[in-house]
Amino acid sequence: MLLGPEDLAERIDPEKERSVLRRRPYEQLGAHSAIVAPLRTPRRVLGALTLARCVA
Repeated sequence: MLLGPEDLAERIDPEKERSVLRRRPYEQLGAHSAIVAPLRTPRRVLGALTLARCVA
């Protein structure tokens, strides 16, 4: 799943603390896009790998 800044903004509910905590690292890095890939086995999802892109 490829998320741009508009996509991230749509998915974050500022009224929910959990949403704010998810957004904070991207804001601190100045990230403008992110890729989230599930890490799974045939039986279950183990987690997710998230890569963020920012201009240095």
